[in-house]
Amino acid sequence: MGGVDLADQMANVYELDRKFYKWWKKVFFHLLMSTVINLLIAYWELKRRKTPLDFIVPLAEALMSSRKLNAQYQRHRGTGRPSKTSRSLLSVGDHLPVTTKTQQMCTTKEGIMH
Repeated sequence: MGGVDLADQMANVYELDRKFYKWWKKVFFHLLMSTVINLLIAYWELKRRKTPLDFIVPLAEALMSSRKLNAQYQRHRGTGRPSKTSRSLLSVGDHLPVTTKTQQMCTTKEGIMH
């Protein structure tokens, strides 16, 4: 299978089915996924073969954690009235989902967990 066919096939598997109101968001995410798929194909040629999900998840986590490293380079809006929110709210840490044990709610007693 050629490189272009493989990239198109993989991009369709991991395509975001999200309706955006702004056209440029759809274009941005399409270009981002194309870049990630091309990175994966180049990675396969240089190193060992990983599943796309095993490649994309650490890449996304690394991109999200890079915000902590670049927190000092926040965008500054110079016009208008100063915000009432504290500057400490801008750097609140990681927002990654945490898996927890699921609990069932008792149907006869309200508010009691099993």
